[in-house]
Amino acid sequence: MDEKSLVELGQRFADVRGVSLWWVGLKVANDGKYFVRLREGKTCTLRSARSVVQRLSDIWPDGLEWPADIPRPPPRCRDERGFAAAGRGTRPLSRFPSPARQTRNRVGKG
Repeated sequence: MDEKSLVELGQRFADVRGVSLWWVGLKVANDGKYFVRLREGKTCTLRSARSVVQRLSDIWPDGLEWPADIPRPPPRCRDERGFAAAGRGTRPLSRFPSPARQTRNRVGKG
């Protein structure tokens, strides 16, 4: 798998869900610019690529065919709240800290 395939996978997910590629990057890599940088010719580590593919596999919509040229890891089990059973990526997909909460935790805001 190369960077181009990774971007195509993210874009396919974005198109089906009706969201931007930035949103997909935020959800699967905790970085909205992840796919943008890859599209611009930057590289990523094998570890981050595996993590992103795993996360996409975990949230891949039922009924949507996974691209044949990219090996799909088995999706991790999730509980009723959307949490992964084990490992990284235990944050539910729809819940991220709000900007107000993030600024509240900053020191010396002044």
